[in-house]
Amino acid sequence: QTPEVTPEPLPTQTWKCLHTLIGHQKWVCSVAFSPDDNIVASGSEDETVKLWQVDSGREILTMFGHSGYVNSVAFSRDGKILASGSEDKTIRLWEVKTGKLLCILGDWSLGEYFGHSKGVTAIVFSPDGKILASASKDNDVKIWRLGDDIYDPNYGKVIMTLTGHLQPVRAIAFSPDGKILASGSEDNTIKLWDINLGNAVQTLCNYYQGIHYIYAVAFSYDGKTLVSGGRDRNIKIWQIDKGEILKTLEGHSRDICAIAFSPQGDIIASGSEDETIKIWYWETGQQIANLEGHSKYVNSVTFSQDGKSLASGSSDNTIKIWQQ
Repeated sequence: QTPEVTPEPLPTQTWKCLHTLIGHQKWVCSVAFSPDDNIVASGSEDETVKLWQVDSGREILTMFGHSGYVNSVAFSRDGKILASGSEDKTIRLWEVKTGKLLCILGDWSLGEYFGHSKGVTAIVFSPDGKILASASKDNDVKIWRLGDDIYDPNYGKVIMTLTGHLQPVRAIAFSPDGKILASGSEDNTIKLWDINLGNAVQTLCNYYQGIHYIYAVAFSYDGKTLVSGGRDRNIKIWQIDKGEILKTLEGHSRDICAIAFSPQGDIIASGSEDETIKIWYWETGQQIANLEGHSKYVNSVTFSQDGKSLASGSSDNTIKIWQQ
């Protein structure tokens, strides 16, 4: 009888904190890298959006205008526009170069001054940049028309509302081909929506395996796998076509607030209320790094496009830039 071969553990990684960005007065809820990796944007409970230079750690500018927590920030594909979603129910688009407000999404001619009827929890651009999706505490997901011409009369108008969740929607992510949108909710489910049809094609849930309060979702780069995290403190790896959990990654001791795939696709980062960021080889489930330094919850994590840097936003009011 041949003995079972144990696969060699993959090498661990060392990530060092390059900069701690100080400037926000309250919790940092969201961070995003610009497409060229030169800028990090942050949204905070202090109701501002800030832009920071990655190399120097210097604050570039601050955008004022929201009247509630800024829960989510996202760059357009060309890096010229930054979107922000807030507890004030609005989604704003800003010019990155100047910090100028370009527009607030909604049809003002119809008196639609708010994107949602409750706070906006998450926003994400589609891979082609032509639409933006938003999630809200009103239990809905909305799809907004963008395009190349901000002066087009249809720019920033809602295309469809995706209704089906029974509790606030906390996280959204587009599949790499832009055809499917995943949404994670406090109703303990993840829904997969066909963006062309506007309906839910699949609902992932497994309450018996502790799936409750989904705070983070992310697609693998082939679109076949979805990763989720939430109140159950574990990361779930889902095989989408079967709707089954492939793997559960255990290690965090508090709620998981954020998950990000590296652009290379081999590792994921997770941020938690336990104040740590963990790096994993998702296919093997091996934890290969533990990043400590924040003194409160880690609310947001994101990789740079080259995969060599990581930004994290925390309830300690800071952003940290980590490098391998």
